[in-house]
Amino acid sequence: KAYLLRCALMGVNMAVLYAEDTYEVPGEPFFGYLRGRYTAEEMKSLDDYAASLGIEMFPCIQALAHLAQVLQWPAYAERRDTADVLLAGDEKTYELLDRMIAAASAPFRSRRIHVGMDEAHGIGTGRYRQLNGEKRPFDILNAHLARVRDLCLRRGLRPMIWSDMYFRLGSKTNGYYDKETVIPPDVAAAIPRDVELVYWDYYHLEPDFYADWIARHRALGHEPIFAGGVWTWNHFWCCLPFSFTATAAAMTACKRQGLQEAFVTMWGDDGMECDVFSALPGIQFFCEHGYNDAVDPARLRANFRGSCDADFDDWVRASELDLIPGLAAPERSNANVGKWLLWQDPMLSFLDPQVEGLPLREHYAALAEFLEGAAKKEALSARLRLPAAIARALSLKVNLRRDLAAALRSGDRARVGQLAENDLPALRKAVDAAWKAHRAMWLATYKPFGLEVIEGRYGKLRTRLE
Repeated sequence: KAYLLRCALMGVNMAVLYAEDTYEVPGEPFFGYLRGRYTAEEMKSLDDYAASLGIEMFPCIQALAHLAQVLQWPAYAERRDTADVLLAGDEKTYELLDRMIAAASAPFRSRRIHVGMDEAHGIGTGRYRQLNGEKRPFDILNAHLARVRDLCLRRGLRPMIWSDMYFRLGSKTNGYYDKETVIPPDVAAAIPRDVELVYWDYYHLEPDFYADWIARHRALGHEPIFAGGVWTWNHFWCCLPFSFTATAAAMTACKRQGLQEAFVTMWGDDGMECDVFSALPGIQFFCEHGYNDAVDPARLRANFRGSCDADFDDWVRASELDLIPGLAAPERSNANVGKWLLWQDPMLSFLDPQVEGLPLREHYAALAEFLEGAAKKEALSARLRLPAAIARALSLKVNLRRDLAAALRSGDRARVGQLAENDLPALRKAVDAAWKAHRAMWLATYKPFGLEVIEGRYGKLRTRLE
């Protein structure tokens, strides 16, 4: 709710609640089991609050793929095509989907629903092929979509899906952005016209690419919705400069092409190590584009101060966990260097050659000092304590193995002793501080489920350092 309030102040008027299996489905106890699922009451409460702010809220579920977490259970063996993909064409699948759609949509005022269906890699190659033989994946996808669409329409719902599978199945490399992709005319004609296609793209940095892909969607007979990204996934802190570059290119193209709807996504791949609040400057930037022909830097900073009561540049500076010295164009990099520098084994450090010779210790020490000060400013900026703690740990870790190896090879026992008695204890203390800061952020922001994944990573690092 705190997040929705800040987004409403930015001008956001739509919020999509993503849930694979993490919502309550009556009669399906494995949905969201030990995953912090939303109850129907919680979703209704969120919708009520969103509506009070002028925000239309609706769910995004998965009606085909991205269901490995629930399909792993033996109870769903008969509804499984592959480990990640539901068995299309089976009546038991559609009985389940009907209950899923009913449970996900009931708490919301909106009659819109996003049913996913992206990244269904290997569709028709598992149990489906055993039961039905070889079928063209395009035909499996379209037949399944037709059934899901009918389930939605019967409940008065207007469905949308991610569009990538049409482009992937037409690509010899299974690429979403393959310019040689071919979607047969009969396939395009069979896509239901009352299902909206969402073109997702978080990667490209030039407006012309987005314009081309918008045109390709229109060639399918659909006016797409655009979904960009503010890069929370695979990072400790949102990768803001790259998010700005990609968002600017995408929104410039969307406006030139006259698209009516666009939204930004924030994913949680690989454990959601990121503080989702770190995306707020990226959402502000997206909104500035939504309400203006171009983004004025002074107005952007003033509006972020108004919506979040925090310093825009301080929050962007925290992205330097990943934007290290040596990057030629940091605003065009979505690398997650800080993540792999922290988690790589301190004795093996097999990625060290990637950053050989860079002044990383100095970089992270300066970043930690800056963020520690910035975290004391406004109430919301206390969230900078987490990237500050990670930067402090990295400043002590980045050279450790290299320094130890050099001392051992030269036979400098005094230097080995110094590293063992001074540097290692300091690093262990800093890692403990980062773990506790991470835990505090998580428990103040998310449900407790999922924290066990991150604590397992800190636990491994702590035992290796010991």
